[in-house]
Amino acid sequence: MARVFVGHCITTNDEARLESALPVVTALAFQIQIGYNALLEDIQAEEERVEYDEVGSEEARQKREDERMDREFVIGEMLKLAVDLDYADEIGRRKMFQLVREWNPHPPLRAVLCGVPLFSIPSGFVSCFADGGDIR
Repeated sequence: MARVFVGHCITTNDEARLESALPVVTALAFQIQIGYNALLEDIQAEEERVEYDEVGSEEARQKREDERMDREFVIGEMLKLAVDLDYADEIGRRKMFQLVREWNPHPPLRAVLCGVPLFSIPSGFVSCFADGGDIR
């Protein structure tokens, strides 16, 4: 819902409401990290259930699958919201860049990232590293 509101504010050029609605990059980056960690735990737990043949009833399995899909959706929406943030916050910018860089090789998030326009991140985010400086 927040992402849709931010999109509306951008479309209508309502800068005042947009500024009050956008979260700080650092806070959102940590929320995305928390969500991703929970998603990984769910996936690993499901793999262990399958390995030990403890999948349970079809209803229980379907409920876990629905919860996993909900987590993926929320992470995806937070990443889409991140595209419109102000990356002048160096700590947040570094954290977000670190998250995306670390997740690239991980299959569980690959499907979530495929639907997010990461290359539409504002040029300010990229230009901060244009001088070739290390972001670590």
